[in-house]
Amino acid sequence: MRVNDRDVLAWGEPAQYLWSNSAPASLTVGTGRSRVIWDFEDDAVRIAPVELWSAEAPHEFIFPGDQLGWTAWGGAPQWITIIATNERGEEQVLAEPPNEGRKILAAALRAPGYEEVICFAVDRPQPARFDGAGPRISVNPGERLWFGLASPEGFEKWWRSRSKR
Repeated sequence: MRVNDRDVLAWGEPAQYLWSNSAPASLTVGTGRSRVIWDFEDDAVRIAPVELWSAEAPHEFIFPGDQLGWTAWGGAPQWITIIATNERGEEQVLAEPPNEGRKILAAALRAPGYEEVICFAVDRPQPARFDGAGPRISVNPGERLWFGLASPEGFEKWWRSRSKR
């Protein structure tokens, strides 16, 4: 995250080469006016648009993708799991991103050469679109979005601990 063209947030040692702390790494909030809260947990970063402040809703969080996004030395990052919901609100596990937007609960992206996967989670099903390795997740004010790292075996526990369903 940058303020006045200076890096103010970097992930830290475990992911220093995966999502670097200099351009082109970025997280974009796709609204005109917004105020978000950032909380740093042991294994994730939590972002939430502030209720009663953020005029535009929903807020679309755009993570870096294939074009000038994730830096993965072992090859292109690949989605290994996407937890989506169907029209009845039932969970579905997808092995690859859908062509159209879907409501999701969580997703895990593997970057070859790294032991941990990049994890995304929301507390309730939220609309998301996937552009290669770049997710675009929409969140309403008062809802939460997490991203972080977990082992592939620990991904389910990681995202379920954040779900309110």
